[in-house]
Amino acid sequence: MDKVTKLVTHKATNDVNIRILLTGLIFLIMGSLIYLLDRSHTLFPLIPIQLNFTSEIAIFGRMGFYLPSLFHVVAFSLIGISLLRNYSKYNLACCLFWVMINLLFEIGQASSVTKFLKDHLFEYQHNAIINNILLFFELGTFDWKDMVSTVIGGFIAYSISWFIIVRKQ
Repeated sequence: MDKVTKLVTHKATNDVNIRILLTGLIFLIMGSLIYLLDRSHTLFPLIPIQLNFTSEIAIFGRMGFYLPSLFHVVAFSLIGISLLRNYSKYNLACCLFWVMINLLFEIGQASSVTKFLKDHLFEYQHNAIINNILLFFELGTFDWKDMVSTVIGGFIAYSISWFIIVRKQ
């Protein structure tokens, strides 16, 4: 492969990666807006109280309960794909990885699972990461609709990445 071909191939790869990254960041911002505008600070303690602009009217309506699950998978799948050198080969695996992570976190919010984890991870509760994960599970509510949204988010992320990759080739 000569230098010109390498340069053109590298530029095309960077263009695709940047488009996928920017699309992922847009979904991340949209998901963050839901937490800033529709979710109570007490339900999501990672957002500083000064940035919480919730009102009595839910801007995103009932969909605001499920969109974060969808947007999270789309955002992190696309951001992950953008970091891959061979994105067209591993984009499905990246999407499935984030779907599985989100499904596990949703299952962890089921009260019986949360209780089991608290009982079995008691000796590790001094660990800040484990403590925050357990707090997330305790404050959250398991919902099948979140699981469906997660799977749909994986499909959307794969479709977007496929569309951007195929369109560039």
